[in-house]
Amino acid sequence: MVVEKSFEITGVKIKKVKKEGNLKAWATITINDSIVMRDIRVLNGEKGLFVGMPGRKRSDGKYSDTVYIKNSSIKEDINKAILEMYETTPDDVSDEL
Repeated sequence: MVVEKSFEITGVKIKKVKKEGNLKAWATITINDSIVMRDIRVLNGEKGLFVGMPGRKRSDGKYSDTVYIKNSSIKEDINKAILEMYETTPDDVSDEL
């Protein structure tokens, strides 16, 4: 059974990382005031900043996402919300997620 539901990002929190490297921040998002997704990464790649979904290291040493968003529109909305919050968050914020 498929039920259409509205999708709304109701919260975004960013914890910037001070060390050097590709990882720039950890993000947490809340969807519809009901679902919380943590351990989302803001990374700096060859083409600039991008969002990495939560994942785990497999036994073969490669990484695999533990959250995969199939709907491209929802994925774009999440990426945009996280990157916008990253850009507006001061570097000295130390609040816990």
